[in-house]
Amino acid sequence: SRIRKLHQLYAMSFSYPSMLRLLPLLREVTPEFVDRNYLVTSGRRQAKHCLRTLEEHGLAKDVFVMNHYLRVLASAGGIDETLSFHATKFQEKGLQPNNFSDRAIIKMLVKNNRLSRALKFKHWVESPQDFVTQYDEDPNFSLKPRKLDVLSYASMIEHCAHKEELGSALLLLKECVNIHGYAPGENALRKIRSLCRK
Repeated sequence: SRIRKLHQLYAMSFSYPSMLRLLPLLREVTPEFVDRNYLVTSGRRQAKHCLRTLEEHGLAKDVFVMNHYLRVLASAGGIDETLSFHATKFQEKGLQPNNFSDRAIIKMLVKNNRLSRALKFKHWVESPQDFVTQYDEDPNFSLKPRKLDVLSYASMIEHCAHKEELGSALLLLKECVNIHGYAPGENALRKIRSLCRK
């Protein structure tokens, strides 16, 4: 295998092997042209392998590990797979998703122009008791209601402003200020200001 060849190359060298010998080994499985789809697919495949290995060793019961895997899924663009992972895998391991988990989902949905799904997800985060899941019968686990953080609100506000949906943007802005006591950063508000001046 390629790993064995690399190991042998390092074993034969007194210091580090030369790049002239390393590059052909490293390029064995890499296509001539690497596009975004190849990188996304290989990244998702490697993340699944890492998570499976961690689960085998009992090390995956950590919210940080789950969040990083969720971020890989969200950046790969599989909306249904990512939502399913968020809804089930945290609960299977007895973990509560946190603001980072929710923000990864909101940003993914907004980036893919799925604001209605983002708002539905927001409602589920704020009141999970309104949604029936397979874990409702489990007396040992229940999802705690959470509020979205300011960065999640900023993503939705900015999206609404760029779509020139001023009413939705202002409602989300008002809700954000009521919950957190302050507005998101200037990037989220710049477009709203220009729309209000028209």
